Amino acid sequence: MRMHRLALILLGFLLLALAPSVRAQFTFTSDGATVTITGTIWSFAGPVLVVPPTVSVSGADLPVTKIGDGAFGYNTNLYSISLPNGVTTISSGAFQSCSHLTNVDIPPSLTTIGESAFWNCYNLGKVDFPAGLTTIGDKAFQSSGLASLLIPSSVVNFGINAFESCNSLTNLVLSDGLAAIGDNAFAASSLGTVFIPASVAVIGDQAFSRSYTLTAINVAPGNPSYTSIDGVLFNHSLASLMLCPAAKSPTPGRYTVPPGTTTLANAAFYACNFTNIDLPDGLAAIGYAAFLGTPLTSLKLPASLRIIYSGVFASSTLTSLTIPEGVTNIGGGAFANCLQLTNVVLPESLTSLGGYAFYGSAITTITFPPGLPGIPDGCFLECAKLRAITNSNRIAVIGGDAFAQCGRLTAVYFAGNAPSAAAGEFFQGDSATVYYLPGTTGWASTYHGLNTVPWYLPTPQFVNVTPGFGNRAGQLGITVSWATNLSVAVDATPDLAHPAWQPLFTNALVNGSFRFFNAFGSAPGGRFYRMRIP
Repeated sequence: MRMHRLALILLGFLLLALAPSVRAQFTFTSDGATVTITGTIWSFAGPVLVVPPTVSVSGADLPVTKIGDGAFGYNTNLYSISLPNGVTTISSGAFQSCSHLTNVDIPPSLTTIGESAFWNCYNLGKVDFPAGLTTIGDKAFQSSGLASLLIPSSVVNFGINAFESCNSLTNLVLSDGLAAIGDNAFAASSLGTVFIPASVAVIGDQAFSRSYTLTAINVAPGNPSYTSIDGVLFNHSLASLMLCPAAKSPTPGRYTVPPGTTTLANAAFYACNFTNIDLPDGLAAIGYAAFLGTPLTSLKLPASLRIIYSGVFASSTLTSLTIPEGVTNIGGGAFANCLQLTNVVLPESLTSLGGYAFYGSAITTITFPPGLPGIPDGCFLECAKLRAITNSNRIAVIGGDAFAQCGRLTAVYFAGNAPSAAAGEFFQGDSATVYYLPGTTGWASTYHGLNTVPWYLPTPQFVNVTPGFGNRAGQLGITVSWATNLSVAVDATPDLAHPAWQPLFTNALVNGSFRFFNAFGSAPGGRFYRMRIP
């Protein structure tokens, strides 16, 4: 009797193993006319999932038209899916992270694949899209194992990150009729070449970036929005270089950006194998991570440049760089992890510098321009070779960890009042000396844990010169800083075009500075001052 019962139990297990799709009991919702499959009653444990074409609801057989949000997500026992004709929608996350999924039978009725529907299905090697498919959602096949793709003409656009990190994707066919390619759509793929049809009007940000095997992006001659020159993607007017394929130059080489290009798009030369890139006059902006990881040995930036976005030179092999006058903004991490970059000259026009701009770089000295109002968080964090910093008289605030863990830092020079500090100790792990100009304020014997001493310049200068500085009852107050007990003469004139300098006074700089007040001039141009050594 026990043996018979045991045999029945074993037979039951065998039946479950042989026909799990038959045994699966689905959960569902219904609107009275159609059915949405939402999962199974118990955790599905078989290799094959067969979704029935109809489900009985209150005695009526209703068609299954949708697989619901997250219906079978994270099922690591699922190997194959068969969907019946009549299903029009695979909803968001329906099969996400089904890590063993290798096959999906897509019905001809399918029109929509939702966000993250097959995200992280890294064993899914092939999917045949039906001719009526219209929508592929954001991250629909991100990190899947697709090796080949044919996007039918019925698909007008597909979402951001739709096929990102499909590391096995080597073949792609985009049908004419496609209007838009989303941001990062094919980033980090293994494509060799890409052909953009004439119908494509929008290619999203970094759509093909981080594809290290990509040698060329070619555009159909009739495309009104984009063009390509020798496999490099541009907008139609050539004003923006969109992407130079990472594998365009198999060995270290040189590339010349054509005249008329005013913008390098985000990641334009990401991981390209160029040691020299010639930039044209007229270039105004360099996008995020444009040269990230390129083996540049030298680079001349044109005088027309105005904006350098985040991460532009990060992890490059540049040893020195001069930022031209006119550049006002440099984004965060622009020079981060540049392990050979020892010298950067910042322009006086600079008014904004992003956080962690020089993080982990090999910079040895730096001088901040007078228009920069502050030093951002982590600006020189872990710059192990940094020895000296010179700050302008406009620096009003220093961010957290701005100079932390700079073990070789010996001197920090401030030309203005003591800056306030943001959250976080910005000299952590340092043993430098802080130098300040006599006549500036806020200094004590120590500054955030570092000893302070006066900084005497070789020539006299005005300090604390800011808009509205020293205004007191119709008088202008000015501080002169130089060296203790030396004398400085101050003259004034109302006209610089035809100056007639009038001596105001000569004073000795007790403790390295003195402050004077003078009535505002009545001339239309105001009054101008100069210092001289008597």
